[in-house]
Amino acid sequence: MSEALPEPTYAPPFWLSHHRFEDRHRCFRVGGLHVCSRCLATYPVLFAVLAMQLHRPMAPVSHPWDRWILFALAAPALLDWGLGQLSSWKGRNALRFASGLLLGCSLGRALYIHMRHPGTPLIYAYGLALMGFAGIVWGLRQVLGSARE
Repeated sequence: MSEALPEPTYAPPFWLSHHRFEDRHRCFRVGGLHVCSRCLATYPVLFAVLAMQLHRPMAPVSHPWDRWILFALAAPALLDWGLGQLSSWKGRNALRFASGLLLGCSLGRALYIHMRHPGTPLIYAYGLALMGFAGIVWGLRQVLGSARE
């Protein structure tokens, strides 16, 4: 008789997934592989939005709605991620996928602006806002402890 092996902390085959084994519910299974549900939407959309802007001659580098496009489209993914980190709320993969679509649009636009005009203050503000939000959530998680533990 063989003994049951303990569940690993990270279990292959996880592809394009950064989740621990116990968080595999946040992934889709694609061909036997675990794929992060938000990343599955974010990366293809990011590259598609970037490619459309690069392909289109004279795609505007600045637009009056850029602040809204960047910050508002990233907000659902940030809020969903933050709630998942600070509470026992598990959410749904469909919500993570949908927020990933919006995040991909936001990141694709930000990358295009940065590529065309490096050093744009809006892009610095965007990056600092994303990192600041992540830092606050991680800090709160350390102080409050994870609800999942």
